[in-house]
Amino acid sequence: MSRLKRYIVEEEGILSKYLTLIEKECQPYIKAIRGGKGLFARVTSEKSTILKKKVRTDRRPLDTSVKIHKWFDRIFEKKFGWKARSNAIFCYGRPADEVALYDFLVFPIDKFKYVWSPNIFDLYNITASQPDDYIESNDDVLETYKYTDKGLKKALVSGNEIMVNCKEVYLVRGHFLQYIDEKLNLKLQGLRRTKIG
Repeated sequence: MSRLKRYIVEEEGILSKYLTLIEKECQPYIKAIRGGKGLFARVTSEKSTILKKKVRTDRRPLDTSVKIHKWFDRIFEKKFGWKARSNAIFCYGRPADEVALYDFLVFPIDKFKYVWSPNIFDLYNITASQPDDYIESNDDVLETYKYTDKGLKKALVSGNEIMVNCKEVYLVRGHFLQYIDEKLNLKLQGLRRTKIG
C-alpha cells in the first residue's frame, strides 16, 4: 500500500467516526445542500482534519473599526433579527468543483440562519474603502448591497462571504469532500470524482 493510500485510509477512519455525528446533527444543512452545487467553506489555520467548534456570540472585528462593526450589527439585527457580524461564523460559498485542499467545509449543527449579498465578496472591502461617517449615513446599505437571508443555493456557489448563525459547527478538511459526498449521499453536482489506488 502506498504512503498516500495509507494516509487516506487512516484519515478516513477518523472521519468516518465523525460522519455518523454529522449526519445526525447537521440534518437541516445536509437537506439544504443535497443535490446542489456548493457548500459553506472557510480558510482557517486549524491543524486538525475535523473538529467541532462553538460559534462565537461576541466576535470582535480584526480590521474593521469597532464603531462600524457595532453599527452593522444593529442594522443586520433590525432587518434579519440577529447580529450578523458578532454572532456568526464567516464562510464563503464554494462550488463543489472548486473546493481546495486548504478549505474547511463548514457543517452547521441543527438549525442555522445565514445572511449574504450576491454583490459583496467581503463586507470588509466596503468598510475599508469608505470613511466611517459615510457608511453610517447610508441607512439603506443592506438594500444597496442586496443583503438577504434567501437563496441559499445561489449563495453556496457565489464565492461571496456568508455569515452563518448557529451554536456549533463541524469543520472538515476540503480534501475529503468526495468521501463525504459519498458517505452522506449529498449528490453534489460538479464534484470531480477520482479513484485513488
